[in-house]
Amino acid sequence: MSSGRGNQRNLRFIVLSTFLVAMAMLQVMLSDSTTAGKQTHTLKDAHSHSSSNSYTTSNSSNPNRLCTQNQYANGLKLPLSDTARLMDQWLANKTLHEKTLMEHKDTTLAHTHARFDAFEVMGGCEFDCVGGECRRDESKIACGVTAVEAPCVVYSIGGNNKWAFEKDLLQKTPCEIHTFDCTGLRERFHKPDNDRLHFHHVCLGTANAPAPKTPPTSPSGIGGEFWTLEKMQKTLNHTQIDLFKMDIEGECGSEK
Repeated sequence: MSSGRGNQRNLRFIVLSTFLVAMAMLQVMLSDSTTAGKQTHTLKDAHSHSSSNSYTTSNSSNPNRLCTQNQYANGLKLPLSDTARLMDQWLANKTLHEKTLMEHKDTTLAHTHARFDAFEVMGGCEFDCVGGECRRDESKIACGVTAVEAPCVVYSIGGNNKWAFEKDLLQKTPCEIHTFDCTGLRERFHKPDNDRLHFHHVCLGTANAPAPKTPPTSPSGIGGEFWTLEKMQKTLNHTQIDLFKMDIEGECGSEK
């Protein structure tokens, strides 16, 4: 980010995103109890969470939705139970947040930081800047990265043949990393040589779609298939994603 305020808003988003992804991954795990029972990631006793991190609520459709196996919990400045309550309050006012956001003077929500005003600080975290110096555009903020333990899986959506994020993460974590990008020709991507890093000429979409019959004429054109997140996980046999990073624009990351 180019400013301290922008970096703070980016941090708001990444803390919120980390929590949302953790909750979403729990739903995936619960949908297949047999497979999840074999592959669910657990923390060692030294990193186990106290009973205060358990979360139940009478108005929740699924009282087990809070992923207490979240490897990032130790990097958060509030217990997961407190963060869950703050999240519930935010979701209860989601319509108001959307209304306020759309009433912003920049109704087009162009490439500015205004869109992040909808997110609230929910306790903060001990974060790392991955892929470059903090506040640089190519740098990604992630909570509790150094606490992640193997086995762990990272999805990097969008790359444009730039590998700083992946190479830095390979040094900071023991994780297996999968990078997805369907733009341009497959031949333009040159993956660094590392057994834990894998590249897929695929974009994330709302529906599965084949690659275009006509090859793209520019690096930004669509050249590969679109897969839903569900297909990505099923194809790669992943029941849990420990870190989910997106750096996508335009058609990459939408339905073709």
